[in-house]
Amino acid sequence: MTGKMGLLIGLMIGAVLAVGAALAAMVVTGRQVTERESKAYQAGLSEGTALAKLGQGKVGDVLNRAVMEENADRAQRADAAKAKLKELLAIETLPEPARTKAQEAMDALGP
Repeated sequence: MTGKMGLLIGLMIGAVLAVGAALAAMVVTGRQVTERESKAYQAGLSEGTALAKLGQGKVGDVLNRAVMEENADRAQRADAAKAKLKELLAIETLPEPARTKAQEAMDALGP
């Protein structure tokens, strides 16, 4: 075996060992990263669930308050519309078809 041939075989063996070591390092590192990601995901999920349970009452209170305000606003607008319809119905020169439609609208708004 000549020196060049030995050098070539040595380089090939070294390259194979380097590739094998790199693959082994990637597998070990990948496994560690996967474990860390899994732990971080579980911790985030647990914390998010805890916060959601903690804020659940607050969210419900805000939604209930918003619904109550909306209902009060609608009732106020309905009362204003009824008052305008009453003014319209009080006009004696109002044609009968218009009077009928105004009365229907007032009945639709409720008592």
